[in-house]
Amino acid sequence: MISSIVFSASHFNSDGYCLGMIRIKKGEDPMTASNWKKIDRPLFTGSPDRGIWSPGHNSFFMSPDGSERWLAYHAYTVPWSQTEGFGNARRQTFALPFTLDKDEIPIFGIPASVGSYHRAPSGEE
Repeated sequence: MISSIVFSASHFNSDGYCLGMIRIKKGEDPMTASNWKKIDRPLFTGSPDRGIWSPGHNSFFMSPDGSERWLAYHAYTVPWSQTEGFGNARRQTFALPFTLDKDEIPIFGIPASVGSYHRAPSGEE
């Protein structure tokens, strides 16, 4: 069994903000830094061609019927250099379903385009 932490990497006021992950094997001391292994690539990054920059500040939830995993995250709809600074309306909340690979690493895919529609989570009316 492996435990994982998905975290926001870099800084939210940069176009490099993304999601990363560290993992630890069951039974290892979580207070020993060397027991944690970092996944060597970002798990989720922006998609400028779809109007998404700097995805991060994430959380996970299950669909109402418990059959699907979902990722909720914030992202900018313009590059950081075009924002009006902290707390502006260009940082929005998005959600998408995801799966796990054989090693239980999340597969988030590519962010959907700004303005596109996702179906509701399974079991939602």
